[in-house]
Amino acid sequence: MQPAPGPRPPKSRPATSGASLNVEPSAALNAGGVDAVAVVAGEDPIVLRMALMVRAVSDDVPLLLTIFDPTMAGEMAHELPNTHVTSLADIVAPSIAGP
Repeated sequence: MQPAPGPRPPKSRPATSGASLNVEPSAALNAGGVDAVAVVAGEDPIVLRMALMVRAVSDDVPLLLTIFDPTMAGEMAHELPNTHVTSLADIVAPSIAGP
């Protein structure tokens, strides 16, 4: 007899600002009104894929990427135009360290 499964954790959804999650990146970027794109995820491959999807549509829109691996971060900043790369650790560290 197998134990009963525990409660399922709630599904997380990324926060969006002005764009629906059901819109394709190309449709959202081509519709206009997008000043910049921030790709924040805990997994570097997800960030890489999203960044490449955005760049396939537009080289002009500024990108902010969160990438943990320093080698990959350097390559992305070098290869993708108009891109700023940081890591979640760099964002969170000052709030943990305090004043």
